[in-house]
Amino acid sequence: MKRVVAIGGAVLAMGLFGWRGHAIAPAGRYDTSTAGIVLDTKTRLAWQQSLQAGLNLQAAKNHCLSIAGGTWRLPSVHELMTLIDDTTSNPIKIDEVAFPGVTMSSANTWTLTPVSGDPSRVWSVNFYFAKITEAGISATTPRTRCVRFTP
Repeated sequence: MKRVVAIGGAVLAMGLFGWRGHAIAPAGRYDTSTAGIVLDTKTRLAWQQSLQAGLNLQAAKNHCLSIAGGTWRLPSVHELMTLIDDTTSNPIKIDEVAFPGVTMSSANTWTLTPVSGDPSRVWSVNFYFAKITEAGISATTPRTRCVRFTP
């Protein structure tokens, strides 16, 4: 049995292999004219273009807070899910022009959204399988992609 939940622009489905989600990212949605930053013109979220590796959750939070030029933070699971692109035939389900360098081994990305009832875990988004997974807060395998809102 499949359970489907809609959260804003993202659709989440619980199936045999965990939570999956998708959002449609049409051509021209991303503005990459500022070096190192991707502006999502639909959500008005600015994303760090590159991923940081080897950080646990607290170090990932600190990394985002240390970026100059605005109030950067880790995204919520909902925000990160808006980057999933199920329309692509590529195995990586994110716009690889706007967000280059995502591979199978670097596809799992931190969020700040806690797993209900377990303070030692948060949700992460995997852009290879286009699904949501759990990550322990001391893990260092999820990558860090910071975000900020732009008015």
